[in-house]
Amino acid sequence: MGIEINSVLLAAEIRQRGIRRREFERFITTLETLPDEVTDFSEELWGSLVEYLTVYAKDDLRFMLPCEVEITA
Repeated sequence: MGIEINSVLLAAEIRQRGIRRREFERFITTLETLPDEVTDFSEELWGSLVEYLTVYAKDDLRFMLPCEVEITA
């Protein structure tokens, strides 16, 4: 029974990695289509580049990208 459980867990991990890879590829494609300089705020662009923003303090902002990368500002 242990091998069966490991097989199920391994298959789930492989699927999850595939999902993350597709999210990362979509993120990179979006970045590559941007102009060299973005001067106006675009809600659509923001939504495609930032999954969520957490504010811990005035000088501690954390942006989570769709590809599961966190940027601290």
